[in-house]
Amino acid sequence: MEKVKEALNLQIRAVHFWSDSTIVISWIHRESRELKTFVANRVYKIHQLSSCDQWHHIASEQNPADVLSRGLLPEELRDDSLWWHGFELLQSTY
Repeated sequence: MEKVKEALNLQIRAVHFWSDSTIVISWIHRESRELKTFVANRVYKIHQLSSCDQWHHIASEQNPADVLSRGLLPEELRDDSLWWHGFELLQSTY
């Protein structure tokens, strides 16, 4: 996110991150020292770059990042609202 913010060169008021993994969200909301080394190292880095309150859960069906992995054909992608605009809550809230 830091690289994107630098590249955009815009004043950004708030940043939110979304994951469809409840396990990942629970890891992020814990102290990294409570986790096994592999996960702890990644969670530690996440804690350095963001705060826990920036992280939110999204249902897998609403995750635009998963659209292509569900086998959507290229011609279907062209008209896929989730891919181009994000999930409905994102459109109405931010």
